[in-house]
Formats: sequence, C-alpha cells, structure tokens
Amino acid sequence: MAKANYVGRVGALAVALGIGTAVVTAPGQVWAQSGEEASSSDTADSSSENTTDKRSQESRPEKADGEDADAPRTDPTDDTDDDESVGDGDEDAEEEPAKPRKRSSRESEQDETQERLTDSFSGDADESVPAAEPDIPRTVPDEQPAVQGDGGRDVVISGPTVPAQETTTVPAVEETSTTPISVPETAFAPLSSATSPEGPAESPLLWAVLAYARRQFDPQKAKIGESWAQPGLTELVEDTDNTAPVPVEVTTSDPGFFTGSVSGRVTATDPDGDRLTFTGSTATDRGRVTVYSSGRFSYTPTAAARHAAAADDATDEQKTTTFTVTITDSAGNIATQNVSVDISPANVVPFGARARASAGNLSTGSVIVTVDAFDFDRDTLTFTGPAPTDKGAVVDNGDGTFTYTPTAAARAAAGEPGAPASARTDTLVFTVSDGHGGIRTTTIDVGVTPVIEASASTPGKSAGPVIVGSNGTIYQVTYDVDPTTMSPIGTRVSILDENGQVLTTTGNISGAPREQAPAVVRADGSLVLVTYRESTNTSTISAVDGFGTVKTIGTVIGQPSLPMKVAPNGSVFLQTRQFSLSGDRLVRISETNSVRVFQVGRAGGELAVAPDGSAYIVGATPLFGNPLLLAVDRDGNSRRVSLPSGTSAPENIVIGPDGRGYLTVARNYFGTTTTRVYTLTGTSNTVREIPGSPVTAEMVTADGVYQATYDEATGRTYISKITADTITTSDPIEGRIWNPISVTADGTVYVPVRDSATEVFSVAVVDSDGGVTTVAVPGAIPAVVGDGQAGNPNSGESGYVAYTSGSTTYLAVLDADGTITRTVPLPEGGTVGNPVSFAPNGVPYQVIQFKDAQGKVTSQAVLTLTNDAVTPALPGGPLRPNFPGLQYGPDGTAYLVTVESATFTHHILGFDQNGSTVATLDVTGALVPQQSNYVFEQSALAFGADGTAYITVRGADAGVWALTQGGASQVLDLDLGPADTVEPVTFGRDGTPYVTVTERVGTGYVTTVHTVTPPSVL
Repeated sequence: MAKANYVGRVGALAVALGIGTAVVTAPGQVWAQSGEEASSSDTADSSSENTTDKRSQESRPEKADGEDADAPRTDPTDDTDDDESVGDGDEDAEEEPAKPRKRSSRESEQDETQERLTDSFSGDADESVPAAEPDIPRTVPDEQPAVQGDGGRDVVISGPTVPAQETTTVPAVEETSTTPISVPETAFAPLSSATSPEGPAESPLLWAVLAYARRQFDPQKAKIGESWAQPGLTELVEDTDNTAPVPVEVTTSDPGFFTGSVSGRVTATDPDGDRLTFTGSTATDRGRVTVYSSGRFSYTPTAAARHAAAADDATDEQKTTTFTVTITDSAGNIATQNVSVDISPANVVPFGARARASAGNLSTGSVIVTVDAFDFDRDTLTFTGPAPTDKGAVVDNGDGTFTYTPTAAARAAAGEPGAPASARTDTLVFTVSDGHGGIRTTTIDVGVTPVIEASASTPGKSAGPVIVGSNGTIYQVTYDVDPTTMSPIGTRVSILDENGQVLTTTGNISGAPREQAPAVVRADGSLVLVTYRESTNTSTISAVDGFGTVKTIGTVIGQPSLPMKVAPNGSVFLQTRQFSLSGDRLVRISETNSVRVFQVGRAGGELAVAPDGSAYIVGATPLFGNPLLLAVDRDGNSRRVSLPSGTSAPENIVIGPDGRGYLTVARNYFGTTTTRVYTLTGTSNTVREIPGSPVTAEMVTADGVYQATYDEATGRTYISKITADTITTSDPIEGRIWNPISVTADGTVYVPVRDSATEVFSVAVVDSDGGVTTVAVPGAIPAVVGDGQAGNPNSGESGYVAYTSGSTTYLAVLDADGTITRTVPLPEGGTVGNPVSFAPNGVPYQVIQFKDAQGKVTSQAVLTLTNDAVTPALPGGPLRPNFPGLQYGPDGTAYLVTVESATFTHHILGFDQNGSTVATLDVTGALVPQQSNYVFEQSALAFGADGTAYITVRGADAGVWALTQGGASQVLDLDLGPADTVEPVTFGRDGTPYVTVTERVGTGYVTTVHTVTPPSVL
C-alpha cells in the first residue's frame, strides 16, 4: 500500500518543472471507509482525524531541552533505504547519485508540516498490509474502480488521466489501509520503482497550483537547507543567478571624550533579499576595529595615534584612519565598504612652566632669562619670547634661554634717584608650546640694570685673567696681600664694563684663590669661586652674580688640587686634597647650589665629565691602596666600583663619542694578564676583557675608543676598537708597540712596532674589521711623544711613519692597503720628536728637529706634506712641558714657536699650507702661557675670532704682540716692575681682547684691565 502513495514519473516531472498548463478537470477525491462504521463521512472523518492526531503526537519523540528547532531532521517521505526498489522499471539501470540541494527555513517548516500530516494519515496502516504476491499480475486502467481490502474497506482512487502508452503489470496487493493519500505526499514522493504501481492521477488544476507555488519558493529552497534535499529530486532543480549586496551608507558617532572611540554602522541592501553578514575586525598601530555581523562597528584609536593627530603639523593621514567592512550575503557574494573615521586628538598640556632671570650685566644691562617646563608626553618643547617692549628687547638664544637688553633710556630712568619700582623692572611673557596644541605662558619681572659710574682699576692682585660669562658679564678676581708676610688675606670680585672699567666690587670673601682651581662661569652667567684658608685647611665655595652679589654655597675640607669642571647640566665639580688618611675628595655643586662630597681616597687621575653631567674618577683606598672607581650620575647619585685585585695603575677615564665613560685596566691573574674594559653610564657599568695589558693611552675617535695592548707572554700587540655594544680586536701583531697609534677617519689604524727579539721595526696597518697588514721598515723608528688622547678627525686616509737609515731620516707615507706611496727624506741632520700634526683643514705637517752632539735640540723647521716643502729653521728648542708642537689659527695658518732658554728669546713663525712664511716674530722675555687646565694643557698663543694670534711676554719686550698675515706688531706696551704681573689675553663675547695687569703701588697692589685694538691687516 505504501508504494501506491507515490506519483508516477510524469507527475513527478511536472512537479519538478512547474508545469501548470494541464486541462482543468474536477479534482479527484480519495477516501477510505470501514464497512462496519456508520456511513456518515463527517463523523468518520472527525473521529479518525482526532484519533490519528493523538497517535501521531504519541509516536513522535519529544524534543530534547535546548534542541534547535531549525536543526535538520529526517524527512518521513525519504525512501533512501528502499533505493533498490526505486526506478523506472529497469532493475539493471544505473542510478544517478542525488545532488545536494539547499533548503530555506520556509521549506523546512513545510517539510515539518508534511511530516506531521504523513504521520497523521498513515497511522498503523503498514501493519495491516499483507505481503505482495508477485506471481499475480494486474493491469492498472486509466480510471480504477474501488479496491476491496481485507478489512472490508473500499479504497477509491481518482486523478488526472495518465497517457496509456504503457501498461504496467504489478502483483496483486491486498490493501487494508484506512489512510487517504495526501496530495503533498504524492507530489514529493520519489519516482516509482520497477516493482511499484504507477501513481494515481491528480487533477490538472492541482498540478497548476503546485507548479505556481514551486516557482515562488524555489529561489529560496535552492540555497537553504542543502543537506535536507530529498534524493531523486535535487538533480532536477536549477540554480538561478544571485546578485551581490549593495552598500548604502555609513553613519558614525562623535568620538568618546576619554578613549576617542567612534561607533557607527554600515548599511547595505541585497537585490535577492538574502541575509547579509558584516565582517572586518582588525587591530593595527593606529587602533582597534571591531565589526559586528549586524553592520555595527567600533573603532578605538591608540594613545600614540591620538597624540600624533594632535600635532600642529599633523597630516590628513595622521588625523584619519580607514578600514574596510566586508558584506557577504547568504549566497557567498561579497561587497566591500571603506569606512573613514576621524582620530580624536589627545595631548597633555605642558605644566610647571617657569622663567628665571639672572642678575643684570652692569656693563650692558643685559639679563639672561631661562625658561623651562615639563611635558607628560615627552614632547620637544619650544619657547617663544615676547616682542620688544618700550624698555628693552629679547633675543632668543636657541637653547631655552633668552637675552633681555634694556634700552639706554630705560637704564637711565632706572638709575634716577627715587625711581619708582615700575621704572626698575620690565614685565616679560614667554610662551611654551609642545607642538601638539599644548601651550602655556609664564610671566617674569626682570630688573632694569641702571647705569653705574665706572672706575679705571680695582684694589688687589689679580688671580688670573678676566672671566667672561655667558651673558657677557666680565669678572675680575683679585686678592689682598699681607704686606708683612706677603700672604693672601682676602678675595674680591669686580664687575667690569665692555671697556674694562670697574662697575662694582664685592666685599671681602674669606680665604684666597688658588691657581690650581681658577674661578669658572656657569650657563646662567654666574661665577663660581673657591677660596682656601690654610689655617683651617678648608675651601669655601661662593657664587657671584652680575650685580656683584655674593652667596656662600658651602665649605669643604681640603685645598683645591685641580681645575674645576662645569658639566653641561650646570653642575660644577671640584677636587680637593687632604694630606691625611682620609685622602682626596670630589665635591659636586649642583645647578641649584646644593653640595655633595664624595670620598675618593688617593685620586689616580683626571676627572672625566660626560655630556649628561655624569662624572668619573679613579682612585685608591687611603690605607691599603686598593684601586677603585667612583661614578657620579647626572643627579648626584654615586657608586664605587672596586677594581680587581692585581690591577696595576689604571689609565685616565675617557669620554667616548657616545657620551659614555671608558676605562681600561690591566689585571694579572695567576700569571695571565688581560685588560678589563669598563663602560660607564651614570652609576651603572659593564665589564669586558681584551687580551694583553694597555701600553698607550686610549685614543678617542668619532667611531669609538681605540686601545693598544701588549701580551708579554707571546710578544704580540693587539688593537681593539671599543664601543658600548661591541669590541673589535685585531689579529695578533708580532712585536711590541713603539709609538702612539694613529687612527684615520675611515677607521684604519697605523701601529709602529718593534720586535724585541730581532730589533726589527715595522708598521702594522689594521683595517676596520681587525685585519692586519705588516709593512717592513728599512731602518729604526725614532721615539715620539703624542699630543694627546683625542684622535684628529682631519687626519685623512694616509699613515705616516718616520725612520732613520744611516745618517738620514725619512718620512714614509702609507696607504690603507699597506703600500708605501712615497718616502720623503728630511734635511741633513733632521729628525722627529712629534708625530705628524694636522691642521683643521686636514693639511699634514711634520716638525723637524736638529740636535747638537749632546742631543739637545738647537733648531726646528716644518715639513709641509702637501708639496714636501720645508720652512726656514727657527733657533731654539720646543716649549716644555705640555705645549703642542704646532698651533693653528682659525684661518688655517700654522705657527711654530721655539725658545732659546739661555736668553728667554722666543721665535715665532707663521706659514701657510705650502710652507710660505706669513709672519715672524722674535721677542725676549718670559712667556705668559694660556693655561687651559693649569698643568695638563698649555699654549703660547691666543687666537681672536678674526684669526689674529696674540702672545704675551714679560721682560725686555714686555707687552702683547699680535701676528697677522700682514706681519707682527706690538699692540700693548707694558713697563712692568719686578713685582708686577700680566695675564694672558682673553676675549669678550664680541671678540674684544682683554689684558689684566697688576702693579705694585706702595705696600699694596692695584689691578687694571686693558682692552686691545686688533691690528689692521696690511
């Protein structure tokens, strides 16, 4: 009976193709009625319907909790298990596999309804159907009569006429079903098999209605529920074209105040009415984007992106960001929508803005104003000064400081008796900007310095030349002398005008200045002075401003031992010596005048000050002499580092090109000597090792610190280039280093060496990677004394080595590959005592010395290596100690200075790069040298900004002499007595030369500052 529920092949094809043009006939009716029941169809139908409905509900399994109502379920009409009985009558025909088809949610609901209807109509009919008898065929006519079943029920089937082209014989079946055949069940049943009867015909009108309904719902059913498709029917469904979604608009909200987040929505339409899904979440350095499936989105920018958007010069790209939202319909078609949103700018305004004014210059009235502020975002702050006022003008110095100079009228008004406060001050407003829209202003009242009547001199003996502050203030330090003991008894500081006239002088400052530690000036223009009292063995530190106001900063134990050093951050360092077990001390005076004292023990070298204000010094414990290192960072915090046991006397600490401190010390450990390399950054340090022990001082160049070491055990020399991150050590060099190394700008190192066993000299050329090329030298290399630890950035690419062969000394010029390009013979009897020297313009020069039989230098000349010319020889020997062999003016002119010690006659020769003479001078008298730092560096000449060279002497030719390209002349003639003194030339900010002279007057001293008019170039 179940086979009779299926439609025939033609009917199924009509349903699949939607054919609805059949001839309209009266619809067929199907019913089943038991002979034992009443003939009232209404009663029977109602009773049967209620009964079967209940059975259907009872027979269906209950849905589990949480089960998805849309979850796929088995179609009750699915006949997959009976595939072998489904066909067109040919049992041997190959079946085409069913193609999956998507089904819509609407189709799924229809299938559920069909399932319920089928359950309701079928009941337990299958239990009453006997097995078919295949041996009894029967013919199905166009219109079949009622079939009598076993149960006494008549089943009448009527439907559309099926063409009688084919007659199918089927076995007789006894039917006892009481269930009517449903139209949906018949329409969607599989094709009949070879053993099943042909389906009953239905009304053409019904097929037309079904065809129309199928056309309306097929587009949705073709894409949804593909896994629920019925076998045997899906291959007949044609997919129709589907159109991609169309974006409509983008809406956005205003950015959030705290986070800058922006929300919005992308809307779109789909021509096919498909469901749309939106995607596109992403995260970049500009922010995080979250896109929801509904089309809503949110964008949260990063703090860095918001800050960049706030910049005054922010580009459009920095102010906005763009992301892409992808729109996908249920058919898989894609459309995209670019979304651009503004990035909400965010910035923290600078805070703590303030302006500080120094004391006014009594000569010019100028005041240095320092402006600073703090910025939470660490932006680079710019400072802007006010426009000129009616009392003065402000000039930006470019470093956060400004120079305010009052007008002459304002100064005169401020100096009037009874002048009101408004006449003695000027109000200035400065602006601080962080470049991201953050602006602060700060206001300060600066004093208008009145004009003061000056005097020509000041009492006391000079403690050195004038000192010029950063704001142009000119200070002169003097001290009084006890006429009986001739000991200093008090100190004063005078403020001078631009003509050297005394504007004001301070009162007495306890103690006397020491030449080991002359006064220094700080960036704010103030003077820091140290005076020493021998009776108490104490040093007093004082600060003097441009008005002559004295402030005592502090008092420390010990006497000054080395020159004070001013760090870039304004702190000042002073070394004192205590002749007791407590040893030396390092004193730090901060920029705010707070004082800290650090124990050093016995200082072992010169203090090194880094650009950030950190300071480093080596020493040893007073009692046992254990070596140590003292490090003080920019904030005044300190740390002592114990150097390893067995460390020999360490070299001085040098400051590398990166601003860090570098120290190399030799360490002997169980007979093995190595060099430890300390790299210092504030109070932190790293320790590394290189082979051998240091044999020369470090050489500082633009690309690192170079250190030569020698290994006694192997007789080999090494060259190491040291940076904070790497150490490049050369290949071993046979022999011991003989003279200081030279480093060219490209990193090539030239190393004169001597083999101790064979006494053979050579030059090792070390490339930047540490490779070594050895060049044999046909003679002995004379020993020379270097000019310092700083590598010359103008040294070019060639190396130079002098050697003596027979009675002649030669100068060999080498290339970086070790090739000797040329050899220059020196004049007969000439030799060298210094390495090749380089002018600021890169021109190389070699000083030639001529000696007598006793080895004393009697004269000197210069070889100019641009054309191998030799200058005229000057009588006398080199200046000693710590004087450079040659000095250079800012215009490139080179100067050679010699002295005949017997008569104190100084000879000066000025010449150009071709060896041509520019100027000469012979003066008799004691040289008054320029003392850069008391002991370590001295020079004979001082150079003005215009290139003029000045030399100061005492004695027969006492005075100041000037050398220009036009020749030499005396610019200041002095008549000095035995007790009179003169200081070397010093220059003001405008280039004016100043010369301080002290004369004995009665039992006291009077100091006068002279100005010098530079000579005219002839």
